[in-house]
Amino acid sequence: TLGGASSHFFSEARPFLDAVDRRVRVALVELAVLDAGGGSIAQIRSGAPKARIVVAADRLPDVDVRAKLLRQGADEILLLPYDVFVVMAKVHAVARRDARR
Repeated sequence: TLGGASSHFFSEARPFLDAVDRRVRVALVELAVLDAGGGSIAQIRSGAPKARIVVAADRLPDVDVRAKLLRQGADEILLLPYDVFVVMAKVHAVARRDARR
């Protein structure tokens, strides 16, 4: 449990993509995994259409990469390293924005 919510950790993309389903509400995925061809935002979105997708990056991607991620459906970009409280704050901020739509 992470911040009162059930959570799962995957170190590889394939098991994560196999586990994604309609019950997933937040997906935190590292940009390096996406860049390595380990999966895509579209694959996450197709498995979990209501999920908020947060992309973690070790440094701020350039504006073109950020725009591409957002066009593909990323809801937030989070810089590493982060702590659990920052992650939960971002998740709650994304959820509040979504609730206002």
